[in-house]
Amino acid sequence: MSIDPRKGKKRIDMNRAHSTQEAKTVTLDLAFDVFYSAKRAEKVRPRTLADYKSYWRYFREWLAGAHPEITEVVSLSASIIREYVEYMSFDHMRYGNDKYRKKDDSKLSPATIK
Repeated sequence: MSIDPRKGKKRIDMNRAHSTQEAKTVTLDLAFDVFYSAKRAEKVRPRTLADYKSYWRYFREWLAGAHPEITEVVSLSASIIREYVEYMSFDHMRYGNDKYRKKDDSKLSPATIK
């Protein structure tokens, strides 16, 4: 006969909050802020952090025009991301309508799109 040292003690079941609660909605900007903070904590170079902000701005500008109803991460899908990549690859003009920049037909480089 084994002696259980817990005998007579009441077992306490912890309520698992993540399994019973509904998933909270996360806005796109909040998700980017979390991502950006994590990259800063990883000591990513300042130039890379600046690029992340630029790429985020490109994406948000496109999303506001193409899909203004999307404001939360759960609303994004693979097809929307593919649509954005296609836009950046073939339709987006460098420098937009900046009147001080030289106009040309060159597209964004594949490195920018990644």
